[in-house]
Amino acid sequence: MDNLKYEKYYTDEGFQNIAGIDEAGRGPLAGPVVAVALIWGDKPIIDGIKDSKKISEKKRNILYEQIINSAKDIGIGVVHEVKIDEINILQSTYLAMRKAIGKLSTKPDLLLVDGNKADIKHIKQKNIIKGDSLSYTIGCASI
Repeated sequence: MDNLKYEKYYTDEGFQNIAGIDEAGRGPLAGPVVAVALIWGDKPIIDGIKDSKKISEKKRNILYEQIINSAKDIGIGVVHEVKIDEINILQSTYLAMRKAIGKLSTKPDLLLVDGNKADIKHIKQKNIIKGDSLSYTIGCASI
């Protein structure tokens, strides 16, 4: 399976800074919601990138180090349990995504978002169900 098909398609359409976004932690009892926005850039791809839940912890840690050292830009957004209780889990997920995008030093011109939708209106986006398995940048963000 070609997990670069979305990135290739949108690069061919003229997009230059494509950010993949994924989140983890979907409930106030489990801890904060954390979202990662990641722009890969032009470094060689890393073999084995896919949904983090389908990778052993040992392999995930190895890939994490490679991703951190190779990605063009990474932003992390965190929303803690008190805020989750205040605004609900869905709104907290959107907030974590917006925070992650805001921490990027490179402004993305397209977002590839894992899942149904994200409440991000100022940047064009493509929502991809099971995106962490289908998109390289979302897969990297999931790790």
